[in-house]
Amino acid sequence: RTSTMSHVTFITGGSRQEADVVFSKGYKFTFHKTLSGGVRRWWCSARGGQIKCRSYLKTDGNEVIDQTAHNHEPTVSEETCNLQATVKRKLTDMECSDLPSKVVLSALGDLPHVDVTNEELSNLKRIAYRKKRKRTPTLPQSRPEGEYVMSQMNALRETEDVKREPEDVYDDTQLSCSSLRSEDENLFLTADSPGTHEFAACDDENLQPSAGDTVQTSQQYNTTSGDRNPHEPVPTSTATNHQFTVNDDENPLRLQVGSSNIDDHPTVHQRPSKRQRLDDDGEDRFDIIGRTFAMKMRGLPKTQMLIAERLMNETMFRAEMGLLNLNYRLTCGIETRKRV
Repeated sequence: RTSTMSHVTFITGGSRQEADVVFSKGYKFTFHKTLSGGVRRWWCSARGGQIKCRSYLKTDGNEVIDQTAHNHEPTVSEETCNLQATVKRKLTDMECSDLPSKVVLSALGDLPHVDVTNEELSNLKRIAYRKKRKRTPTLPQSRPEGEYVMSQMNALRETEDVKREPEDVYDDTQLSCSSLRSEDENLFLTADSPGTHEFAACDDENLQPSAGDTVQTSQQYNTTSGDRNPHEPVPTSTATNHQFTVNDDENPLRLQVGSSNIDDHPTVHQRPSKRQRLDDDGEDRFDIIGRTFAMKMRGLPKTQMLIAERLMNETMFRAEMGLLNLNYRLTCGIETRKRV
């Protein structure tokens, strides 16, 4: 172990802001961990393989405070370390889509004065491919991993679909009574307009008119014939004539004049049944039954299919002759014909 101060070079490569490689006198150290007091510990890059060097280096800032001896000769040069760091920085960029071999050639072009051996060139390619694999996500190795990846993709797709939707979307499912008004709203004017015809107002949910509340309109009608007669005075209606409107709310539910039945108001149609949809489409339900039998018989073995066709023909023949009843059994009929 040596505690002498030696010259070191910090080289930054990859995505770290701090240096991840230290070069000192022909030896390369990689970062291990940070100790107490901010001291950083580095170990020799030849710790693996056949050499298995256990040498380490401790630095405090830019100064070496502790270093152990190596069990091998110096293996790399400072220029080679800079070249490897350049390759890592180029492949760390996510926008880089070049092949690792092209990245290595580009790094060699940036440092033309560096002499690289065949072994060092192979190491550069190995570093480039390893860095490229770290950028690319691995494929799922099991079914749970595949389901998790698919769920994440679906969630991302739904998020993108929500972002593409416009801000103002008309929702036709939220219908209110105010959107179903008739075109006769111009008949209901303010109470200040001239006129003598009045309608009782409704002040509860059951549409029961109150005897005291009335609303005047600007038009006069004949209650018997429905024709307008400006000369004939029309008496004020009460709760007994069943001609009423609702209160003057912000969104009132308005009924036509002379109508006391709420069924006259337009309603939202329900979804028709399957039988009604078939009748509307003009499709015969017997055709559907025939197609159902054909689809089921298609997957049967040949012998079973012939037997099924024979039983169906026997049943249809007896039905046409009027001999079919609930007590008839197909197997008994076939066995009787065979015995005869």
